[in-house]
Amino acid sequence: MNAWKFALVICCLLGCSKADGPDRYHVSGTVTFQGNPVPMGVIYFEPDHDAGNSGPQGFAEIIGGRFDTNSKTGRGIVSGPAVITITGQKQHSTNAEQVGETLFEDYVIRQEFEPKNNTVDFDVPPEAAKTRK
Repeated sequence: MNAWKFALVICCLLGCSKADGPDRYHVSGTVTFQGNPVPMGVIYFEPDHDAGNSGPQGFAEIIGGRFDTNSKTGRGIVSGPAVITITGQKQHSTNAEQVGETLFEDYVIRQEFEPKNNTVDFDVPPEAAKTRK
């Protein structure tokens, strides 16, 4: 077999392997703050290393109080214990640009995720509100 054919076969075999790491799972839901949907923000799902979990981070944009890791700007999560960080901003339109004012400091919680739990809702408590100096 020619060297280039051998290299092509190896590349094809490697391309079919699971190079992206552990299985990722779809999670969607809502994020509210003070009883209202969070207009915009981001939710991050980091495997909880302190609890023995590892793997890549998952994330999703929050738009109109909803998030979905299956969206174009999202990435699925690994199962197991996770550290969830939620950011939230008010939404303002200025010269066709979206500008966000912070609603609350990064809100961090720990939660367990299993593949069957694909819908979850978060209510950010009032204590997370940004304090102005």
